[in-house]
Amino acid sequence: MVPELHREYRPTSTSPADARADVAVYLLEVGHAELFPVAAVLVSELVTNSVVHAEDVVTLRARWTGDVLRVDVCDQGGGRPSEPVSERAFATLDALATDWGVNRLDGTGRVTWFELK
Repeated sequence: MVPELHREYRPTSTSPADARADVAVYLLEVGHAELFPVAAVLVSELVTNSVVHAEDVVTLRARWTGDVLRVDVCDQGGGRPSEPVSERAFATLDALATDWGVNRLDGTGRVTWFELK
């Protein structure tokens, strides 16, 4: 089993699709392809949000632990959570994720994460 997925993306318009494809392969490898439809929507929202605000690479990390998929998307950007794309992403997280949150990093960086059971 693949313990963890770790990818970096340049902040481009193709990054969300690339991230979705990487998560699809990861979920197949860990035997949980049934989570892909929901995970794809959430990954798309988070990576799109990061691409809008990123000043450098966007990092995606996914790991399967017990019965939980956890995905972290990290960027070094200065966006505020009140901006429209963030509001949409956060509303989608509220609706679909088992749990989610945002952790601030030093400076302007943040990690937005979600979990699915």
